[in-house]
Amino acid sequence: MNQYWFKPKTYGYGYVPISTEGWIATFVLIGIGLVIAYLNNIFNPLKITIKDGLLFVVEIIILGFVFLKLFEKKCKGKLQWNWGNINNSR
Repeated sequence: MNQYWFKPKTYGYGYVPISTEGWIATFVLIGIGLVIAYLNNIFNPLKITIKDGLLFVVEIIILGFVFLKLFEKKCKGKLQWNWGNINNSR
């Protein structure tokens, strides 16, 4: 079992899965995002309101920050904005 589940993205801010556990965590994140979308009527354009849309955006942003903080210790390297593979030790 790999000690690290993620590595920092080469460009931008965030993680890239590098192990099975990382991929499972990513798919769980996507699943939770889909459930949040369903609960906020995002898939039903006839029922969605502005309140539902705004609540969805806020909940997804919170989910993203929770995901980043929760798995920060499982990341190989520092989480920061990257402009390419400057450090070849990754």
